[in-house]
Amino acid sequence: MMILFLILMSFLSYFSIGIFKAYAIEKDLIDHPNHRSSHSFPTPRGGGIVFLVLWAIFLITLYFIGFVKIRYFFILFPPIFLIGLVGFFDDKYQLAACWRFLAHLCAAVYSLIIIGGFPSLNIGIGTIHWGWFGYIFMALALLWSTNLYNFMDGIDGIAAIEALFVFGFGGYFV
Repeated sequence: MMILFLILMSFLSYFSIGIFKAYAIEKDLIDHPNHRSSHSFPTPRGGGIVFLVLWAIFLITLYFIGFVKIRYFFILFPPIFLIGLVGFFDDKYQLAACWRFLAHLCAAVYSLIIIGGFPSLNIGIGTIHWGWFGYIFMALALLWSTNLYNFMDGIDGIAAIEALFVFGFGGYFV
C-alpha cells in the first residue's frame, strides 16, 4: 500500500512541477543566470512550493489512513512549512540572507526540541550520549544541510544525491 502511495506521489510531483513551471513562466518567476549560477539558461523559480504542498498532502493522507499519528504531523510539518514558505518568498521577493537564516534556525531548533534532541549513538563498543552538544551539533547539521541543499538548487542530480544521503543518515537514527 505504502509503495503505491509513494509512486502516486512521485507522479503527482512530476506533473505538478510541470504545471508550476508554466505558472512561473507566465508570472515571470524566472532566475536569470549570473556568474554564480549553476545554469546557463533562464530557469523558473519557486518550484519548491510544489513539494511543500505535496508533503502536506502526503502527511495528511498518511494520518487519515492510520499510518502516521497526529503527533508526527506536528513534528514533521511546521519546520518544513516554514522553510518552504520562506524559500518561496525568497524566490519571489529576494529576501535578505538574515531572514532565511533565522527561519532555518527556528525550524532546526523546533525540530530538535520536539523530538527531544539528538539520540544516543551506539558505536558497538559503547554509547555516545550527546547531551547539550547534540542539540548544538544537530542544529548546525540541519542548518548546513538546508543551506547546502539550497545551494544545490538547479543542479538536480547533485541535489538528488544529497537528498538520498541526508534521508539515509536521518533514517539511520529513526
